[in-house]
Amino acid sequence: MCRPIGCLLVCCFIASQVIGCGSADPVGGADRPNVLPVSGQVTFDGKPLDGANVTFIPTGTEPGAFGVTDAEGKFSLQTFVEGDGAAAGSYTVTIIKNSKPSVDESVVPAIDAPPASVDQKSLVPEHYGDPSRSGLGADVTADGKNSFDFALEK
Repeated sequence: MCRPIGCLLVCCFIASQVIGCGSADPVGGADRPNVLPVSGQVTFDGKPLDGANVTFIPTGTEPGAFGVTDAEGKFSLQTFVEGDGAAAGSYTVTIIKNSKPSVDESVVPAIDAPPASVDQKSLVPEHYGDPSRSGLGADVTADGKNSFDFALEK
């Protein structure tokens, strides 16, 4: 079972791998695969899901891609630079939406205190954040419209 903090760590790892891929040139490079615009919308119980992390995890050798939903639940994917899209291929999709950690600003930790634990709660069923159990997928194609809508339910 993927705990909210565990899912967050998985997403951070995937994002770090995606951002670290390709050439040193931030705009393009000969060793980068072509990417295509990819967008969509995420709803939860019929309502747009704001602030959810959408991750496209490749089933092949293409790089992964990710995006964050806006107030209307809409997202655009990024592989190398903001909004560039995803490479053609098949992907397992995960969607994570966690509560914001609460911070008690009246408590000032000592300089040498250990970091406080972050207690976040998943706001969607946790299986959507687990690649082996999300049940979500997408095929990005060179000749397709590459718009993917995901309707999550409790």
